[in-house]
Amino acid sequence: MLYRLDPGSGYLTWVGDALTASTAADNWEPGETAEKFHTRPTYHDGRMYVATLDKSSIDDAFLSTRGFHRYAYDPASGDFVDLSADEPGGVGAEHLQVVTIQADAVNNRIYGMTIPENKLLYYDVAQGQTTVVGTPDGWQGYFYSNRFMWTDSRGDVYLTGGTERSQWNQSEDRSVLDSVWRYSPDSGFEDTGFELQTLAAIEVGQWNTTHDTLYVSDDMGHIYRFTDAGATWEYLGRPDFPAGETSSGFNKVWVFQLDPGEETIYLGRSDNSGRPNEIWEFDIDTGRSSVLATLPDLDTTAGREAFITGYDSWDSDGNFYISAFSMYDSENAYLIGLNPDQIRSSGPATTTTAPASPEMRALAAEVEDFINYVAGEESPDPRSLFAPDFVFVGPAGEEVQVDDPVPAAWGLDESWDWDRDGIVTFVDYLNASSEWDNVIATERTATCEPDGLEIVCRGEDQNVFGVAAGLAPTFNQVRLTFADETVVRYALEFEGQTDLEAWLELFAEYERWVADVHPDVYLTVFRSPCCVGDPEGLWFTTESIEAQRSLVPEWAESVGVAYGPSSS
Repeated sequence: MLYRLDPGSGYLTWVGDALTASTAADNWEPGETAEKFHTRPTYHDGRMYVATLDKSSIDDAFLSTRGFHRYAYDPASGDFVDLSADEPGGVGAEHLQVVTIQADAVNNRIYGMTIPENKLLYYDVAQGQTTVVGTPDGWQGYFYSNRFMWTDSRGDVYLTGGTERSQWNQSEDRSVLDSVWRYSPDSGFEDTGFELQTLAAIEVGQWNTTHDTLYVSDDMGHIYRFTDAGATWEYLGRPDFPAGETSSGFNKVWVFQLDPGEETIYLGRSDNSGRPNEIWEFDIDTGRSSVLATLPDLDTTAGREAFITGYDSWDSDGNFYISAFSMYDSENAYLIGLNPDQIRSSGPATTTTAPASPEMRALAAEVEDFINYVAGEESPDPRSLFAPDFVFVGPAGEEVQVDDPVPAAWGLDESWDWDRDGIVTFVDYLNASSEWDNVIATERTATCEPDGLEIVCRGEDQNVFGVAAGLAPTFNQVRLTFADETVVRYALEFEGQTDLEAWLELFAEYERWVADVHPDVYLTVFRSPCCVGDPEGLWFTTESIEAQRSLVPEWAESVGVAYGPSSS
């Protein structure tokens, strides 16, 4: 679907979608699908262009598709049409899927790059036909495709490819892909010699207002400058991001906004190993960088999402726009407008509130001590801090009274009845889950501060499976409301995400180890024969948890994982 935002009114309007436009052109086959418009809406000669991407994996899946559709939206008439309906086969090219496009005003073309073959192609606007150019001779096999390419004033197009992230790396040839390549309609492909700092295709970019200087970045934040006159290339630096880029592909730079004065670049850093998504500012002249804001501080709801993306999207009032989203959670994406000057001027709010009382500071210290935990310590008893009928508020704002029974649809059997009163309540679920979390935890740390009559705690959690998988600790933020020095409301304001697939691989390894080394207790711990590879396959009885108090550290030692604070 394609939407249009009117910054003045704030209205977001649907202008068209692939299915409707192609059906109107009698160009949508039974069973045909289109996963998304991955291409950034691209303006050329009075129209906005997009193209479908139905398979984005770096494998042969694209061969099962019909091919991509190309669409154009005319803001003047409001028409959104399927241009591919007039091409052979009703698609831009058979089977091919386009991940990014770029306009060429010199030759009246719309270039595109396919995934995973990295074939360059173009749509001749005047002729209404697509031509597949191909790839440079040295580009072999499937690999990560650039998400941003550009054309210059001479009608040449610049392209990159590949990534060193193990999440997407296909053992591509670094020696071929460690520079920018150029395609000229007259002379074909050539290596420009524009050096890249690492194997990382260009992800985002923006021209200055006079369109003579281009700034681009890969998805790790390495910033480059291309000057159109003379076609020169320069590396500018990288924001001072904290350490944490991992082989599994965390920390992605998909937001890139060059301010109209060409002094500052704003970059968004997301998928941060459980920490909140951040907007950074990078000073072009000095190379200095700092965090402008974290997303949860600007918008609590959008701040819970895993990713932020968007580049070159300013309005005339000094705002730029990005979207926040998570994958596979059945939620909508969020469109966010940010004004850097307003964010800066708001600054840390000056407060006239009286400083926290000694009692609140003491209570914050007590909560901090309650949360902090190192493997092997005795687990704290929640009843020492929480009221028996406290309210739990989830990250999406959902509220439950913890002494209410859980819905039958949850499918929780009697093993979850932690207090053995014959009813599985929300607090049974929370206590059972928390007890197992304590068993597998290597370390939990928190910093708690009074906020009026509430206490806010920001902390990090790590466990044996995360350590074994090489994952960073997950970050979370909770807000506690007290009455008579007991928690009556627990709000989980932010909960970081982790690489669940990698985590589950190590959990499955643990399960296989229990079945092999301790078959006598296997069925006490797990619900079904080995190996379910999913925590839902555990029993959450006292017997299961008690058995794991010795099993987990023994397994950790067998795989070389330190069961304590040194592991994080």
